[in-house]
Amino acid sequence: MNAAMETLDHLFDDSGGITLTGVPDGYRASVLARLAAAAGNSGARGLVHVAAEGQQLSGLVEALEFFAPWLDVLELPAWDCLPYDRVSPSAEIIARRIHALGRLASIADEPADGPPLLVLTTANALIQKNAPTEVMAGQAWHLAPGNRIDMDRLAHWLSENGFERTSTVRERGEFAVRGGI
Repeated sequence: MNAAMETLDHLFDDSGGITLTGVPDGYRASVLARLAAAAGNSGARGLVHVAAEGQQLSGLVEALEFFAPWLDVLELPAWDCLPYDRVSPSAEIIARRIHALGRLASIADEPADGPPLLVLTTANALIQKNAPTEVMAGQAWHLAPGNRIDMDRLAHWLSENGFERTSTVRERGEFAVRGGI
């Protein structure tokens, strides 16, 4: 199999997708890392892998942290509930999906010389409705240490974008304003 891995660059000569079958589960992360590297070498920004289900997706993320810490891995999970359920998706899943979709919407603004991007998702995640790309790209607010920000403007932006103002933050999606620092 190593000889086959050394010749992966030729797979990305055209703009079509590729399908690999029969890759053992324990070797899948290594193969994906090498495919993403080959895609990057051919000028592509990245690669998308559609996992069979969510548990396989989680295992791939962990394995890639070991096999390819240099790789930029972006996980797009599916909702953790069924459509028309009386229950909403968890705040953590919502946050992870928004992060992934926002990142994908703004990928054109990122430098092309960075590490290759590997997007990991499932078929269920792909068929779910999403906000338009323009909406996702326009909702990002990049903060960095040393920035000066108007506290009222930040609190308003957080409220307008689905965050809940609380006295004590306990979960994702909540924020608290303390003092004037």
